[in-house]
Amino acid sequence: MTVDSWFSNYVSENINIDSEKSTGARNSRNWLTSNIKYLSQKSEENLELFSDSEFSLKMGSFARKTQIRPLDDVDQMIIFSAKGSTANLDASQWNQVFINVPDSAPELKKMDGEYGLSSIKVLNYLKQLLNGISQYQSADIKRSKQALRLELSSYDYTVAL
Repeated sequence: MTVDSWFSNYVSENINIDSEKSTGARNSRNWLTSNIKYLSQKSEENLELFSDSEFSLKMGSFARKTQIRPLDDVDQMIIFSAKGSTANLDASQWNQVFINVPDSAPELKKMDGEYGLSSIKVLNYLKQLLNGISQYQSADIKRSKQALRLELSSYDYTVAL
């Protein structure tokens, strides 16, 4: 066996993710975001997504195609419309930046917390949407800091929102 063939074999067996698994994860991620869009429009709280086509942002190593084996997570950001909200970006520290929601956005104002928009309330709203997807009703949906982790028994990876 030559060095080149050994290296190619090693990469394909130990680093690269199987194309079938990668395609399945991509399709699953796209299906999830389309359902989030549909359910957010039906929800009584109706937090408006950023736009019809640009409300989700693929993130992380899977999106950059730098993920190595095992495929353990697929990161996805869901972006809601700010509805005229502002942030105090001149704060001296990152943890003192708050999003201030105007009274003209009552559906978003319901998500206010002690210091402006509450990321936890927004995540709970997103979790509620995910619970409305019948395929995810038996899934383990947990909030982990500022993200939701969706663990499905049918996949050996999680989706982080």
